[in-house]
Amino acid sequence: SIPKTIADYKKYEITDKIDSRLTYSGNLSVSVKDNESINLLKTTDYEVTEPSEKDNVLKVVFTTSGLKKL
Repeated sequence: SIPKTIADYKKYEITDKIDSRLTYSGNLSVSVKDNESINLLKTTDYEVTEPSEKDNVLKVVFTTSGLKKL
């Protein structure tokens, strides 16, 4: 869930270590649902670091534009 004080944040990122039994397919989309759904735009509202074979960590970092929509 999104922190209640998100308006005060200068940076917000989500990381997930993907289980080794799963394969990331690269079709990530991000949306926010409150009273209505808001689809966020990749590179405009967030940036993605895709998992590598080395660490298998997926990271989503919200841009200034994306933070305003949260």
